[in-house]
Amino acid sequence: MGEGVLAMPSDAFAQQYADLAELAGGFIHEIKNHLNTLSLNLQLLAEDFENPETQRERRALDRMTRLHGECRRLADLSNDFLPVRPGGSARTGPGRPGRRDRPDDRFLRPDGKG
Repeated sequence: MGEGVLAMPSDAFAQQYADLAELAGGFIHEIKNHLNTLSLNLQLLAEDFENPETQRERRALDRMTRLHGECRRLADLSNDFLPVRPGGSARTGPGRPGRRDRPDDRFLRPDGKG
């Protein structure tokens, strides 16, 4: 094998990968908690503006709707990340047809090119 990380014994590399995956998974999980809280509060606030009477209320409702959509997109992205497990297995289940049985390369390199 080559130099650097690739020259490490596979057990040491696997342990480092597992540690990094656990740390990243915990981080994503914490972010999801806050996203869910933000999303729920945006939904409740949007209910208060369900029947806007003024242009200002319509703009506020539009902004709430956009923010809620962004929360959903971030939650979906984090859901794609969390199923990745060290060792190459990924969670499968309803709504996840065709998931690969290896880590998603987008999460292994900072440039997202796997």
